[in-house]
Amino acid sequence: MKKLLLFLLLAAATGTAAAQTLVYPGEHEMPPVPKTFDNELGLRYGAQVYAGSGQGPELQAFSVDYARYSIYNIGFRTGLNVFVDEDASDYFSVPLQFTWRSPRLRATGYALEDRSYYYNHQYYPDERSADGNFFLNLLLSILPSAFEVHAGFTPGLMCGPFTTEGYSTTDPSWAPYTVRQRFSCTFDAGARLIIPIWRFNLFGDFTYHCYLTDNFRAGEFRPSRSFLGMGVGLSFNF
Repeated sequence: MKKLLLFLLLAAATGTAAAQTLVYPGEHEMPPVPKTFDNELGLRYGAQVYAGSGQGPELQAFSVDYARYSIYNIGFRTGLNVFVDEDASDYFSVPLQFTWRSPRLRATGYALEDRSYYYNHQYYPDERSADGNFFLNLLLSILPSAFEVHAGFTPGLMCGPFTTEGYSTTDPSWAPYTVRQRFSCTFDAGARLIIPIWRFNLFGDFTYHCYLTDNFRAGEFRPSRSFLGMGVGLSFNF
């Protein structure tokens, strides 16, 4: 009786080990969850164009961004924006934004990876076309697979020519925009579409800016305070 019990225990242990190593048809391992990093440093080029009623200067800026993330991928973003437009020369601003980034929505190419497998000493090839997999994987690799939302304020300082004298005309079509107040501050809300490549991220940034300060004039004309910002950049996670 003891020998029979010992035999049954050995058989059960052997069967359990075999079940853990065999790959059955239709089964596959899930891809590993990509590791996330707490810090992000990036470079960005963007432009702001006026929106809504009224007109306004069109601003361009090169930016250095730094973000620090913590629990639940909630983070804080800051950096330096250097504007290069003639309507606002020597204009610098510092974004102060709270941000949340999503995990990767998919493992790039996982849905089309090779899922051939061995079962019972027999090889079962993946029936899909290798050429089709390549082109579809290439398409998936260039589509955004993560996104981010952010909101906050951006204080700034316009250090260029400071003009307080207005023009006599009310037609802003020819009058240049002049700086009437050096300190600026905008409320910002926007999103980023991200293409992760190893630790790098290619991204497109879309942000709404509302100028809380009255900084510009064109004659007697007050331009719109609503601007849409669009930019592209590259960041590195560490």
